Amino acid sequence: MVCISKNVSAQHIGFHGKIDLAKHNGFDKISIPVNIKIIQQHIENIELYSENQIMKVDSAGNYFMMIGNGKNSEGNVDSIIWSDGSFFLQIASIDNNKFEETIPLRIPTSINPENTEGIISDTENKGFGKFSINKSPSRAPKKITFDLTTNYVNLDYPADTYPIYRHYEWFDIDGDGYGNCFMLTYSDKTTHEFWQNSKKIGDVKLYAKPFQEIIINDLQNNIDFEITKPEKIKNLSNTYAIKSPFTLIYLIEW
Repeated sequence: MVCISKNVSAQHIGFHGKIDLAKHNGFDKISIPVNIKIIQQHIENIELYSENQIMKVDSAGNYFMMIGNGKNSEGNVDSIIWSDGSFFLQIASIDNNKFEETIPLRIPTSINPENTEGIISDTENKGFGKFSINKSPSRAPKKITFDLTTNYVNLDYPADTYPIYRHYEWFDIDGDGYGNCFMLTYSDKTTHEFWQNSKKIGDVKLYAKPFQEIIINDLQNNIDFEITKPEKIKNLSNTYAIKSPFTLIYLIEW
C-alpha cells in the first residue's frame, strides 16, 4: 500500500489555482487580497493554518500563490500530517470583490479489493517515456497515486548521484478527466505543490524550473501517461541533470 510520510522537508505549498471566469466575470488581470485557510475535515472542520495573500489572476483565470509566504499567518504548514483525513483550501476575498471558494487539497485513500497496484521500472534506463496501466473496471479512476524514486547528478561530479523522492496524488471527483494533484516532496530545496483542474500529475524538480513533468494523456481505454524527457537545469554555477533509471509505484482507486 502507498502511504504518506509524516516527516516531509517542505514548509510551503506552491498552489496553482484557476478561477472559472464564467462565474466570476471581471476577475481576470486583477490582484485580489485574500485570506487563505487550510481545513482538515473529520466530523467537523478543523482550521490548521491561516494567512493573508494577494491573488494575481491572469487573462485565462490562472493564479499562483506560495502558501506559507503570506502575512498574519496562524498555524504551521510544516506540522500538518497529510495522511490524516481530507484537506481543503478555503480562499476568501478580504475586500469588496466577494470571492470565496473551497478547493479539495487531498482526499484520503480508500482501501478496497478493486484497487490496482503495481510497479513500473525503467528497464531501458532512459529516465522518461510513455506508459500505460490497464483498466480492469470500465469506469474512470477516482484517484491515482504515484511514488517516484529517481536520482540526479551535478554534471561537474557525475560519479556522485543523489536521490529524489516524490509522492503524487491526483483525484478527479467529477470524472471529467481533469483532476486536482497534490505533490509532496521528500527532498531538500523543494516545496509541496498543488495543481487545480489539470491533467498534470506533477513535476520532478529541485529548483524553480522542473527537470521533467508527469502528464496524463488519456483515460479512455487505459491510463496512459507520460514522464517527459528531462532537461538539464542550471543553478548558480552548477548544472544538474536526472540520472536514470527511475522506479514508479502506483495505486489506482476506482
